[in-house]
Amino acid sequence: MIFEIKNGKASKVTQKEFKSELELHDFIDNNLEELFEVRFIKKEHRTDKHGRIETLGLDYNNRPVVVEYKKTMEKGQLVQAHRYIDWIEKNKAEFELLVRDELNIKVNIDFANTRIICFAQEYNMDDKYLAPKLRAELWKYTYYENDTLSMIRESEELEQFNTPKKTKTILFTKEIVKSEEKITERKSPIDKESKNNSKEAHRNYYVSGHAKIKLKDYAGAIEDYTKAIELKPNDAKSYSKRADAKNQLEDYRGAIKDYTKAFELNDCNSYPLLQNAEIKFEIQDYKGAIQDYTRFIQDFGDDWLCYNQRGLAKYELEDYKGSIQDFTVAIKLLPEDFEAYENRGLAKHELEDYKGAIEDYTKAIKILNEQGMEEEHYLYTDRGNVKIDIEDYKGAIEDYTKAIKLDTEDEEAYHNRGCAKYELEDFRGAIDDFTKAIKLDTEDEEAYYKRGLAKYELKDKEGAFIDWKKAFELGYIDAKEELEKYCK
Repeated sequence: MIFEIKNGKASKVTQKEFKSELELHDFIDNNLEELFEVRFIKKEHRTDKHGRIETLGLDYNNRPVVVEYKKTMEKGQLVQAHRYIDWIEKNKAEFELLVRDELNIKVNIDFANTRIICFAQEYNMDDKYLAPKLRAELWKYTYYENDTLSMIRESEELEQFNTPKKTKTILFTKEIVKSEEKITERKSPIDKESKNNSKEAHRNYYVSGHAKIKLKDYAGAIEDYTKAIELKPNDAKSYSKRADAKNQLEDYRGAIKDYTKAFELNDCNSYPLLQNAEIKFEIQDYKGAIQDYTRFIQDFGDDWLCYNQRGLAKYELEDYKGSIQDFTVAIKLLPEDFEAYENRGLAKHELEDYKGAIEDYTKAIKILNEQGMEEEHYLYTDRGNVKIDIEDYKGAIEDYTKAIKLDTEDEEAYHNRGCAKYELEDFRGAIDDFTKAIKLDTEDEEAYYKRGLAKYELKDKEGAFIDWKKAFELGYIDAKEELEKYCK
C-alpha cells in the first residue's frame, strides 16, 4: 500500500487504471529509457502479415529488447514474445538497419543476449514458470490516483547477478592449521549471513559502478567493478563493465584485457569479443581485429557488420581482394545498406577495377536516394576520383560539384576539381578551386604547387614562384624543379 502524508496525517492512495491499452503503450514508449534504461527504436513493428512487435528497443549493453505489455498478461503471450526473439535472430540485418535509422548510431549488437521485458499488473502461474526458461523479465506495475507508478520485478533473480548454468560457485573460508612440519589448508563453510552479506556487497558495487559510468566518473566505476570482481572473481559482467570504463579513459590495453577475460568467463556473450575487435581496429591492430571478427563469425554466425568491419581491416592491410570478398558477403546479408557498396568501391579502385568501382559508388548513392536519406558527399568525391583516373574530367567535375554542394568544406573535392579543371585548361577555375582548398587546409602543399602551375599558364610567373616556393617549404619535392626553371 502507498500512503500520502499531508499535515502529519496519512491517507491511503487508491489505485487507478490506464484509460486504455493505447495509453499504457504510449506511456511505456515515451518513458522506456527512464523505466528500463532501454533506448526506444520502434513500436508496432510488423514481422510478417500475422505478427507485430509492440515495442522494440536497445539497451545500453547493445542488447535487443522486446517489450510486451498488457493490463493482465494473456495466455500464450510470453511464448509469443519469445517468437519475436527468434525473429530478431533470423533478421539481424533488418534489426541493425532499424537501429541505424531510428537511433542514428552504429554499434555492435549483442544478439546472443536479446531481452524480453513484460509489463503487466498480474501474471499467471504459467508465466512465472516459463519466464526463467525464456529469460524473460516479468515486471508488475500498480498505478495510483496521485499519478504514482509502482514497479516490482516478479523474479528475484536479477539477470546481471545470476551464476551461469555451466558454472558453479562454491563459497568457503580458509582455515590455516599450523604444525611444526607443515601448514595445511582446508575448506569450512561460511554461515548463511556471511554469504548474503557478500552477495549484497557485490551487488552494491556493481550497481554503484553502473551509476558512476552514467555520470561519466569512469575512474570511480573502475574502482567499484574491481571490488565487485574481488568478491565474485568469475563475474563476467563486472569485467565487461570495467572494460567499458577503461575504454572511455582510452586505456585500450586494459580494456582489451578485461573484455578478453569477460569472454573467457562467458563465451555465450558476443559483446566483449566485438568490443575487442573495435578497439583493435581503432589502435590499428588490424590483424588482431580480423582474428576477433573471424572468431565472432565462427561462433555466432554470419553478421553484416562483422564482414564489413573485417573487410575494412583487410583494406587497411592492403589485402584488397580479401576485403572485396568480405564486402560482397556483407552486401548479400544486407543489400539495402550503402556502406558495403562504398567500401567495396574503394577496394576496386585500388585494384584499378574502375568500372566496378563506379558501379558500386553509383549503387550506394541510389540506395540512399531510394530510402529518402541524405546523400553523403564523399560518395561523389570518391566516384569523381575514379573518373579522374580514367580521364573523364567532365564527369569528375560534375561529381565534385555535387559533393561540394552537399558539404562546402570538402577540401578534397575542391582540390581534385581544381586538378580536373586544369586538365581541361580551365586555369582560372583551377586557381579558384585550389585557393578554396588551401583555405580549408593551409598545409596542402600539392594545392600550392598545382595552383602555381595554373598561374604560370596564365603568365603570372611571380604568383607561380610564390606558390612553388611555399609548396617546397611544406615538403613538396617536385616544386624544386619548377623553382630552378624559374630562376634560370
